[in-house]
Amino acid sequence: MLSFFLGLTSTKPHSLGLGLSFCKLAVESNGGFMDIQSVVGEGTTVKISLPL
Repeated sequence: MLSFFLGLTSTKPHSLGLGLSFCKLAVESNGGFMDIQSVVGEGTTVKISLPL
């Protein structure tokens, strides 16, 4: 599951695959955290938690 957060990882031909790594950096820089749960054939859930 950690590969979601690695930069330069994409299944799309013209994508750098930086989206989730930048999101994780932004969330953690603001004191929050991200969690990803994925079930093959069902989908993926991304949870972002930020302090108020």
